[in-house]
Amino acid sequence: VNRIPAFLVAALMLGLLLPFPVIQMASGEGEENIHLYLYALGGDGYMHTLPSGENGDAVSVVIDSGADFNFALTDDQNQSLRAALTLDSYRSGVAAHAWVWACVDALFGGSTLEFSLIDASNREGTSGTTLAKGEMTVDTNCPSIDEPGANDNDNFDLTWESGIPDSNGKHEIEQGRYLVVQVQNTGGTGVKMGVDSGSEGATPTSLEVVTNPVSEISLDSEALDLSSPASEDDRVVTSNFEPSLPAELAKAFFSGTALNAFGAYDIKLVRVDVYDPEDEPGDTPRFSGSATVTPRSDGSGYIDYSGLTWHYNDVENHPSEQQQGVGTYQVRATIVNQQDLEFPADFELQMDPYGVYVETAQPEQTVAVGGTVTYQLQVYNSGVQSDSVVITPSETPSDWTVSPETWESGSLNPGGSDTATFTVEVANDVEMVGNSAVISFSAESQNAPGSQPKVFALTTTVTVGAEYGVSLFFDMDGSHLTTHSVDAVAGEWNSFTLMVANLGQAADSIDLSASGQLPGWDVNFEYGNVSSPGVTVNLPRQDDGDDHIASVTVLVEPTEAGEEDTSSIQLTGTSQGNSSKTASAILEVTRTFGLSLRVAQDGSTSYGNMQPGGTQEVHLTLHSELDDTYTARLYTQGLESGWSAQFKQSGQTVTEVEIDSGESLPLDLVVTIASSANYRDGGYPVEAFAEDVSDPSVRSRLVLTFNLALAADFQLSSPQKLAAVGPGEEHSFTLEIDNLGNTNDNYTLQAPSVPSGWRVSFYDSDGNSVGVLPVEAGRTELVKVRVTASDEVRNGDSESITVTATSDFSRNQEELTFTLEIEEGFGARLSRTLVDLWYVFVLLGLLMAVGAAIFSRSEEWDDDEEWEDEDDEPSSAPAADSAGDDWDDWE
Repeated sequence: VNRIPAFLVAALMLGLLLPFPVIQMASGEGEENIHLYLYALGGDGYMHTLPSGENGDAVSVVIDSGADFNFALTDDQNQSLRAALTLDSYRSGVAAHAWVWACVDALFGGSTLEFSLIDASNREGTSGTTLAKGEMTVDTNCPSIDEPGANDNDNFDLTWESGIPDSNGKHEIEQGRYLVVQVQNTGGTGVKMGVDSGSEGATPTSLEVVTNPVSEISLDSEALDLSSPASEDDRVVTSNFEPSLPAELAKAFFSGTALNAFGAYDIKLVRVDVYDPEDEPGDTPRFSGSATVTPRSDGSGYIDYSGLTWHYNDVENHPSEQQQGVGTYQVRATIVNQQDLEFPADFELQMDPYGVYVETAQPEQTVAVGGTVTYQLQVYNSGVQSDSVVITPSETPSDWTVSPETWESGSLNPGGSDTATFTVEVANDVEMVGNSAVISFSAESQNAPGSQPKVFALTTTVTVGAEYGVSLFFDMDGSHLTTHSVDAVAGEWNSFTLMVANLGQAADSIDLSASGQLPGWDVNFEYGNVSSPGVTVNLPRQDDGDDHIASVTVLVEPTEAGEEDTSSIQLTGTSQGNSSKTASAILEVTRTFGLSLRVAQDGSTSYGNMQPGGTQEVHLTLHSELDDTYTARLYTQGLESGWSAQFKQSGQTVTEVEIDSGESLPLDLVVTIASSANYRDGGYPVEAFAEDVSDPSVRSRLVLTFNLALAADFQLSSPQKLAAVGPGEEHSFTLEIDNLGNTNDNYTLQAPSVPSGWRVSFYDSDGNSVGVLPVEAGRTELVKVRVTASDEVRNGDSESITVTATSDFSRNQEELTFTLEIEEGFGARLSRTLVDLWYVFVLLGLLMAVGAAIFSRSEEWDDDEEWEDEDDEPSSAPAADSAGDDWDDWE
């Protein structure tokens, strides 16, 4: 089918086919708290964003007294920043926050680690500007083979150096430079610092910064190039779409690029969401899909993403994606990094009110000299407003005549269609053989405004018949088929009719041959008085009559040996005038042994929209070519567990029937589907057999396929929805996803609105980060929701975290809310209380100082009074004399 899009022609006239712009992320836009994890490899230090462990070749590094160890932020190719990176303040005056696991590499003693954040020109950090500093007192010990453990961790701020941040508290690091963390041991004892995956399952040492590494996002939207719609690789870039195109053509393809300053490895996935005109990003999207992400091998930090298709007008197969009419649709491309943080960019696309589309089943036709050919054009109103269409053929040379000169449809509803018929006649001149005419049928909307006309051009080609040409087909009630399925009795010659046509402008002889039949199967052609594996058919040139077509009998004798019952036989006709001109037809022959079991009136062998526990009645015909009356046994094979099948004749269940030679018996097969059956791609096959009870080799086999209706439903639950955490602490909830549908499904997990400073991530039972969780039909899977509280929360605070799961099949979304209450430990509360009551202690200090001064002055007064009292006392000499008299008395 040859199609050229009406919207393409009109848009080219108006210059509307514009790709989406590349969005450069502005400084300070969309920033998030990101952990840069420290690891060591080959004796060098690195930083990356991967939250999983097992990176590098060490779990710790030893920094001796007075020594330092540098960690450089690089991509997976050990390169510098791939784009400029703006660091925002972690909090006022603070550039970053460090989470460190370290202990003294000795039995006794302590030490101090000083952390410096450097904007460096090399990965060693020896040439650059120090942005911020912070330090950690290391007072726990882990000598010998011990590693830093759960009791050896601390976290602290790295404060900006004077004059570094701008007035907005930010600093930009240029592309090509390195962000380096220098760790220096300024104490007197060596220190062992944990890196990579940490110890005892703890979080690895990391530096938490506030930034947006995604500096560039682009999005391309494309439509099918309807001049070659058979290939989805042929597309046109556009942001304008026609809403009522036929379902197989109404597709929007999304792709694009993104640049990450940390390197392409940091981009975990790309999601594209499309929102209805009345909605905005954050609402339930009309379409949502995760793209295929391909990092570029040049180390540029770019990724390419693709593989997203929005079926915007396919109600039958993609009902949830159905467009909602004319208007502007917001499109959000979201980059998700390794820590499940999202960095979005917004775009727009347009559904147009008017559109015209035309197609024909035969855009290229051949006409005989002096003959005519007919084009039937199917005309569609691909807009959302009622419209009529006028079609005008292009001018042709005088040897060609196209009629009528114009054609106009009636009023067409949105998505409605009409059929236009044009006739092309060529002059009766043998010199016209091989000539061609290109005819363009221009279809124009009659209701579209003059400022925005909608025109569609369908290009066709008519060629005056070549000198030689061949056609083979089976004539089935006027329909020309190139593939025909038949039954044939084993061990007997079975005859079928093949039509052979000379399509050339010269008389020709056409050689017939057969190939591809199973071993032991014989094929002959019978034409005139000749019957052989190959015959020649002599035919005049093609003209207005039918004498250039001949009827040939094909004889097939299937072997009675072997296990295979069906053989695809290719019948080929070759022109003797030009051996490159050939044609072929396929005869699909199913071997029977005198019995033929088939769906009545050539009905379908495939049944859809079945329900678990439901039944399907299939009307069958059993035909006998046997010479006598026989008893046929009826049975089925291939039934799944819980399924059942019964043959019925005139409403009565039968397992055997009597059948005479040449008789056709009507039968019914009632198939009951298991109540526990699930949806399966390709459906469930059931084999039905009719078999001669006295000779099992005489049998017929029929394969039926039953397709279950797709049901996609699920629910979320959790055994715990409330937890208590402290500032900066984390808690893991268990989220249960119960797939209630009958098909395996994938569920996209998100936390659409997370409070500032909080972090939410999802992990499977193995501890791997997960964004999309597969769940089998009828099964329940568990996922851990890890919530980390902000450092700024206070005792008594409470936050609600809502997580969502979106089904890939139905696009339905369920949500569950977890509540976290902040409870600080006694030490933390006491410390915070002491800080909050600093003025009370200052006042008490002042009062104590004044009291001490008054008391000191009071003491001085008391000393003066005592000296004065001593001066006023009488002399003690008489007492001494008296004592002396007493001693004299002893003498």
